[in-house]
Amino acid sequence: MENNSTGNDNTAIGFFAAADNQTGFSNVAIGTALYLNSTSSNLVAVGDSALFNTDAATAVTAVGSKALFSNTSGSYQTAVGVRALYSNKNSDFSNVAVGYNSLQFNVSGSYNIGVGT
Repeated sequence: MENNSTGNDNTAIGFFAAADNQTGFSNVAIGTALYLNSTSSNLVAVGDSALFNTDAATAVTAVGSKALFSNTSGSYQTAVGVRALYSNKNSDFSNVAVGYNSLQFNVSGSYNIGVGT
């Protein structure tokens, strides 16, 4: 959180965890997670590169290596598992993926539930 200016109530543990956070608040980043986030709030990212590209999302939870890696602005997402919702990008919302590679190639869909590989 080396660039933090007005963000508050954030927790960052790990190399480059929430490195670019500036105004985001109430975020948790463990591992190299939330790397590019600067303004998003209410995010939980646990794992190597979880929510790596997110910068305009809210209420997103990613647990697992590279879970929701490509997400930039999709909100109200939950991904648990290695590469769960990996390709999910912008403006998608209300997806739930549980399991290794679950919904890995979902790019623009909303209201999806994926369980398993």
